[in-house]
Amino acid sequence: MSVIYNISVFTYFLAIRIASLFNPKAKDWIEGRKVKDWKNLKTDNRRIVWFHCASLGEFDQGLPLMEAWKNEFPEDFLLVTFFSPSGMKNYHKRNHPADAVCYLPLDTPSNAREFCKSISAENIFFVKYEFWANHLSEARKSGARIYSVSAIFRPNQIYFKWYGGFYRKVLNRFDHIFLQDQNSRLLLEGVGIKNTSVTGDLRFDRVFENKMRASKNDILDYFLQNE
Repeated sequence: MSVIYNISVFTYFLAIRIASLFNPKAKDWIEGRKVKDWKNLKTDNRRIVWFHCASLGEFDQGLPLMEAWKNEFPEDFLLVTFFSPSGMKNYHKRNHPADAVCYLPLDTPSNAREFCKSISAENIFFVKYEFWANHLSEARKSGARIYSVSAIFRPNQIYFKWYGGFYRKVLNRFDHIFLQDQNSRLLLEGVGIKNTSVTGDLRFDRVFENKMRASKNDILDYFLQNE
């Protein structure tokens, strides 16, 4: 099954490459991965913590955890990777504690080996989705602690199909999975995955933080008259 998975990843890459001829977002996806910033990270020998986010929405979702981690361990080096160009092109519009940001290399066995060996992260967080088999496999071999945060699952996903054994093994590579809801926990328990906790959606933490940071404006307050 891993062979089929790797073929599908390569096929996806070819499709994106063809699409890049006429689609700007696909072109950004291809061109961005030519710049392998992760090969020359200047960490000053600090401990690397890796956060992976599919796109900008997942980045926003993971920010409360990133900030909490940085407050607790200020000397750690926070590396954030994105799958989508929308994350790479817009993350700088947020206040964030990341020390470095780059694209996630395509999930081939060789890319995953090279990437994980290069960054040598001790703790890894995948936000919500994005369960890349080869990257998770190499991270597991490296001895890193791997977590999925704010994850959510639905009954129609491949993990819960009779033919989804390979993908269930991918989920088993996490040390712990922090879930948004009880239904997700029951689904995972149904396929033998019990290293889970229901902790809710980090987006709510982000919204609450934004509310607390909202600036006061006397002119607007006077105009609104408490309405």
